[in-house]
Order: sequence, then structure tokens, then C-alpha cells
Amino acid sequence: MYFKRFIAFVIDIFAAILLFIPISSIFILLRIEVLKVMLPLIIWFIILCKDCFNGRSVGKLLFNFQIIDKRTGRTTNPFKCIYRNLFYLLGIIDIIPMFGPQKMRLGDIVVKTEVVSCKHSLNGKNILMGLISVIF
Repeated sequence: MYFKRFIAFVIDIFAAILLFIPISSIFILLRIEVLKVMLPLIIWFIILCKDCFNGRSVGKLLFNFQIIDKRTGRTTNPFKCIYRNLFYLLGIIDIIPMFGPQKMRLGDIVVKTEVVSCKHSLNGKNILMGLISVIF
């Protein structure tokens, strides 16, 4: 499962970069002066919000994963997803706990979320909703 989660994350990063290309192109075409710092911040914003639609991102849709709230067992809300993804900013520190007994990222431990296999199969609607979540 951990290898699939990693591949799903890599897919999410590529999706963020692919979404970033048209956004930066629009800035260039409209001759909007954007500080060089703003463009990487746009990518980080996309990554932070990637799981906000029903606890799933493009990569999670492809591998049938979903983020749930450990307390309720239900799909987590978008705010918890963003808070969970803020821990990506810590880099390797975020993933060190995955090698411990809980086998979870630091973001999951702090926010009390868990990535689980999802019962919903991949279909066109799920892919479309995943892409919409990345765009927003």
C-alpha cells in the first residue's frame, strides 16, 4: 500500500505541475507581473488543496484511496485535508513516522486522519470530480 501511496503522490505532483503550466501561461499572456515567489506558491497551494474533494486527489482516485477521519470513520472535510497537507512543508520530517509503529505520516497523526482503500471504483465521474478538485 505504501508504494501505491507514493505513486499516487507523484501523480498528484505531476497533476499540480500540469495545472501550473496553463496558469503561468495566462499570467504571461496577460502580461501580469507576478513576483517570482508567487508562481511556486501557486504550486504549493494546488498541492495543499489536492485532497479537498471527498478526501481524494487525482492519484488517490487512480489507486482507489480516500482520506477518512479516524474518529468518525467518514470522509474528512476539506479543512482537515489542507491542514494535513501543510505538513508536506516539513519535507522528510513528515514521512519519518511512516517507518514507526503507526505507519502514518506526521500530518495524518496530528490531524487524526487515515488513508484507506476506497470501495468506490474508478469511473468517469470520479476522474472528472478529482480534476475539478485539483483545479479549485
